[in-house]
Amino acid sequence: MPGDAVIRRARPEDADAICATFDAAARAGWAHFLPAERLHEIALPRHAVVDWLDRAATHALLVADVAGAVAGFTLARPSEDHDAGPDVGEVHMLYVRPDAWRGGLGRALLEAAQDALRDAAHPEATLWTGSENHRPRALYAAAGWRLDGAERRFDYLGVELVNLRYRRPLAPG
Repeated sequence: MPGDAVIRRARPEDADAICATFDAAARAGWAHFLPAERLHEIALPRHAVVDWLDRAATHALLVADVAGAVAGFTLARPSEDHDAGPDVGEVHMLYVRPDAWRGGLGRALLEAAQDALRDAAHPEATLWTGSENHRPRALYAAAGWRLDGAERRFDYLGVELVNLRYRRPLAPG
């Protein structure tokens, strides 16, 4: 991780930068499986970020702050999957601006999300990612996450996609 990066809790004034980070990262990261003419439709609504901030008691919205600017973010929360188990946490989102890819921010944010879930007494965690999301899948595998066999098929911008669920224990430490 860059030496000037700090992982911290998001603040209300970070909402627009979080949305911009999602939009840029998703457009660049999904360009190989979404039609080019649909990429401009990708957008994280600001009200979703505000909702996560309002749920700070159960949701940890964390940002990678580099020189006062949001370069990435992650959201850790209780799992909403009925089959995951009642005490399971979830890394719901993890995005880094494309100009900051391969600099260690994704790994640092993933570790911070795991720490937040561990601190919230979740013994294990899940996360979902697209089957075609090769870069993030490599990150998750390197960090000890394993596929648990669950998948979801859905339509996004006119393309049928498959999300795969990863899981890992959150041992104290």
